[in-house]
Amino acid sequence: MATTKLWKVKGRLDAPINYVINDDKTAFTDVIEYATHESKTVNVELISTINCLQDNPIQAMMNTKKLFKDNKEIICFHGYQSFHGYEIEPEVAHQIGVELANRLWGEKYEVVITTHIDTNNIHNHFVLNSTSMVDGKRFTNSKKDYHDMRTVSDELCNQHGLSIIEEKSYQSKSRNSYRNDISIRSKIKKDISEVIKKVFTTRQLFRELEGIGYEIKETNKNISLKHPEHKKFIRLSSLGDKYQIDEIQDYLSSRAPIRDDNTIYDRKQFDIDPYIHKYRNGNLTGLQKVYIRYQYMLGIVPKSTNRNIKYSKELRKAIRYMDTISDQTILLCRNNLNTFTDLKNHEELLNNELNLLLQNRQQYYNKIRRCNDNNLKDEMKSEAKKITPKIKSVRKQIKLCTGIEDRSIRMKEFELEIKSAQKSKGVKEYERN
Repeated sequence: MATTKLWKVKGRLDAPINYVINDDKTAFTDVIEYATHESKTVNVELISTINCLQDNPIQAMMNTKKLFKDNKEIICFHGYQSFHGYEIEPEVAHQIGVELANRLWGEKYEVVITTHIDTNNIHNHFVLNSTSMVDGKRFTNSKKDYHDMRTVSDELCNQHGLSIIEEKSYQSKSRNSYRNDISIRSKIKKDISEVIKKVFTTRQLFRELEGIGYEIKETNKNISLKHPEHKKFIRLSSLGDKYQIDEIQDYLSSRAPIRDDNTIYDRKQFDIDPYIHKYRNGNLTGLQKVYIRYQYMLGIVPKSTNRNIKYSKELRKAIRYMDTISDQTILLCRNNLNTFTDLKNHEELLNNELNLLLQNRQQYYNKIRRCNDNNLKDEMKSEAKKITPKIKSVRKQIKLCTGIEDRSIRMKEFELEIKSAQKSKGVKEYERN
């Protein structure tokens, strides 16, 4: 069973594309960031493009717009195809998503397709350039377009042995009732709660929400939001006390990680102090030293209460990545990984573990499809469900491994920049004296 949705996006292209390929969600630039965010995809195998290079789909889409002098307000369309949790593997879901995009838009438009695995329901994201690369004509997302998307999705689900949402005689209830099990207000609250963890200003918050399809309307008295699946604006203040703009601003101003009473390692229940102690005594080596030194130079660890830490560009960037940086640090320390050889060996072990877990869960899925006993089927679903969190955990660790090498290089470059700046500053002070 798969549900589908496609909505227009105004503004910029990078947040939706980099959400649906890059480490960070920023603000067509905003839509593509949302769709390609690495924490929600397994690896590059779950990211595909049609009619544009995977390395830089944003530039390809912008070039098309420049070629046909298209400066219209709607810059792209962002959609999803969501599957029932027990029915499909990520790789198969991605294959279906690519087939769907090819059949619907492959002849005329540039598309990014990614598969997200961060929720109980595996789902595909699509970012579709609103300008045709063939003739410059614009995609409009008419009722027929949406009907075609739903129809082709159902056909592909049937071909792969998946269930579909059956049409009923009273059309007004079938799909709408399924999509609206959770109220629009609850969905808005959930989206705000997820986005607010990654931002530090209200401007960033609204920009991120626009990147995932929201429309924001501000007046002198109120701020209203329109959910991608809803036709009307809803006042932010009507969502509850903690969604008042003053409350949101107070929360954002007080939640900078480096000013918190507990470090991020306390919240992750990992004792970082022994490694800081080893670093200070010169007993830390390799990748562990690189990671601890980087955070030490930024003032993130150890937690400093005596220094007035300036929010430099590098520090603000590090804070946004801090959750990933701390997870990578914990992985290195907990598994005693000091060299890239250690890292590769550990990653190989994780891949083997992942393959075994996937095979085990697939065996349950196969038995579920063949089973006619509902009680036994429920038992097997329960067992399969127990494996899924383990798979997510191992995939997360694999992703951390693949990101360590690139990040450690950037950390070393930052250290050299700091040393160079300090040396230059010392020379200037000497000259003045």
